[in-house]
Amino acid sequence: MKPVWILRFFFNLPLFVFTKIFLVKEIKGKENLGLKNFILTSNHQSYLDVLVNGFICFPRQFHFIGQVDSWQGLIGILVKIFYFIEGVIPLDRKNEESRKQTLEKAVKVLKGGGILIIYPEGRRSRNGQLQKGRLGAAKVFLKTEVPILPIGIKKNLKSI
Repeated sequence: MKPVWILRFFFNLPLFVFTKIFLVKEIKGKENLGLKNFILTSNHQSYLDVLVNGFICFPRQFHFIGQVDSWQGLIGILVKIFYFIEGVIPLDRKNEESRKQTLEKAVKVLKGGGILIIYPEGRRSRNGQLQKGRLGAAKVFLKTEVPILPIGIKKNLKSI
């Protein structure tokens, strides 16, 4: 067993419990996910969306695409450590080579039977409105023909 899997277990289990208790009120249609892999696409209104999307896929192995170009200093180092532990595929949106490598890694994850979670908007919405979609999920689909599972996260107006 790789050390990363041990870290993921001790990191993900508390996050799973927290998400179940405090964040997810209801999931409709989870029974339709089946055993095949898929590209999960979701709206992105909060940093907590990452927990909710992971909760939907848990306990199956899943990977996110996460941007790294806006994190600097100590926060940037912590983000890189978190991404390593969680198996996030890093993306520097300002670097064309990084975009190509991210696409290749995403295809590899899916061809290996994993699940890819991607936010078509590219970043978290700052005003709660749906943002313009990007083509990343479509590019991955065209290279893998793995089905896209669109989901929507509805914010609960009650604060946690």
